[in-house]
Parts: sequence; C-alpha cells; structure tokens
Amino acid sequence: MSVAERALFLGSKKFGLEIFKSIYYTSKYLKWRVLCPQDLDDIRTYQDEFLNFCRKENLDLLVVTSVKMVTETVKDFEPDVIIVSGYYNILPKKLLDLVPLGVWGIHNSLLPKYRGGAALVWQIINGEKELGSSLFKFTTEMDAGEILHQVTINSDGKTTIKTATEQIQKLWIEQLPQKWRDLLNGEVELILQNDKDATYCAQRIEEDGEISWSKTAKFIDRFIRAQTTPYPRAYFIFEGRKIKIVEHQIFFQKVYGTPGQVFLRHKESVVICCEQETAIKLVKVEIDGVVKNASEVLKTISVRL
Repeated sequence: MSVAERALFLGSKKFGLEIFKSIYYTSKYLKWRVLCPQDLDDIRTYQDEFLNFCRKENLDLLVVTSVKMVTETVKDFEPDVIIVSGYYNILPKKLLDLVPLGVWGIHNSLLPKYRGGAALVWQIINGEKELGSSLFKFTTEMDAGEILHQVTINSDGKTTIKTATEQIQKLWIEQLPQKWRDLLNGEVELILQNDKDATYCAQRIEEDGEISWSKTAKFIDRFIRAQTTPYPRAYFIFEGRKIKIVEHQIFFQKVYGTPGQVFLRHKESVVICCEQETAIKLVKVEIDGVVKNASEVLKTISVRL
C-alpha cells in the first residue's frame, strides 16, 4: 500500500523524460507535478517534448529558473517524494527536509565512483570496461546518499555516449518501475556509499571537447566517442574554424610522425598522427554545420594541426 499521495519530478533531457514516463505510468494514481529547468540554450533540451507529454496527460508543468523557484514550488505543492533526472544544481537541506519519503536522483555512474558532472562522458574517456547508473537519495553532499538500485552495462571499443545512454535508459525502463513501487510502499533496502572509494569528475563545457593530438590514438578514439551527438562532438581548430568529428577510426598500423600531422590523404579520409606512433583516420567532419569528407577540409599532407 503506497504511503505517498503526491509526487514531483524535476528534470529535463530525453533520458529524463523516459525515466519520468516509466514511473508515472506505474503510479498514475498519485497527484503529479513536473518541473523542468530552463535549458533552451542546451542542444539536448527536451522541453517541448515534456510540455507535449504533460498536456496529453493533463499534468501540471512549470519551467524553473533557479533553486529558489524549485524550493518555493516544493513548499507550495508539498510532495511526499521527489525524483530527479537531468537537473544539475545541488538542492538545499531546507528543501530535502520538506519531503517525507526523500528526494531521489538518477546519476549515471556506479556510485561512489564518478560523483559530479558529465559522469558517463568521463567513464568513456577513461576507458572503463563497465559503465553504470545509480538511483540514490539526495543529501547535502554531492552524489553521496544511500543507493537504492544500480544498473550496469559493458563498454567496448565501439561504445559512444549515445549508445551507452540508450542502453542504460533501457535497463532503467525495465527495472525502475518495481523499485519505484517498493519505494512508495516503504519496502526498500538501501546501500550506504563508502566515501573512501569516491572519485569525482568536473562539469564539462563545449570547449573541453578540443582534441589534443599529443595523446594516443586509443585515447583520442575514446575522447571522440564520449562526445558524439547529442553532445556537441569532439573537435579541432583548423584555419581558425572549429572542425567537429562525425566519423573516425583508429589507424592500426604504426606511424612515425609529429602529433597533429596529416600523414595520408585518401579519396574521402585523412590519417592524423598521434602520440606513441599511433594515428587516427578521420572520415567525416562537420564544418559550419555541414558534414563533409575529411579530405575536403584537410587538402594536403603539409597540414599540421
């Protein structure tokens, strides 16, 4: 028997909407309210899709612009439980204390590892073989609360941020409804995090996606895969313009050259020297919003990036 009557969802992005749908359909009997952060300047925004879904289901939705606005809404609505997915500000203790069953969030790492921002991106960049996501209780410390459930996927040399997110999303859609019912019924067993095992990652901005060719090809390959769409893509600067990587491969033969040097040009692709005698083949790039063959942009082997 549910001990909750009112629930609030706080979040954004496609992942957040799918998470919300999975628990909403499990508990439509609750009185719901949805809060979306104002994120129209983010290429990953899903604000219109949230609005359309809430109109269809006749749900209250409010676009919030500050933590203060979130706190005021919680005071007004008095939810028994809150779930968060796709909201990146720390919520204050005075808000957490208002929610009897707690504030719960989805964080895309196997906590306590990778607390902080862009956790899934950092896991791929660092070459983790196992990627994961955690449902945990919010505290005043960053991503440090008790864990209710975790899902895990394997990562290989083809995993991108898009495929990893989709696989994790699929697992949550399958497993979250039962965990949500258990939470509403007060039947959960929580796992304490060991702070000694915690690692942290910093937030990322688009400029952090610039490629350093003085890294190995394996590192650069992971760096590119970690920032594919819907993220802004990894890039390099050539003749003062930002060139984004759309399609690439590791060049598996040993190459002696200066990192950033164009070693080979083919009909469509080019090969760029990296650190430790490794190289990356660039096949497709994006320049000024237009996708082109890499050889159309880097037209000579005299290029040094």
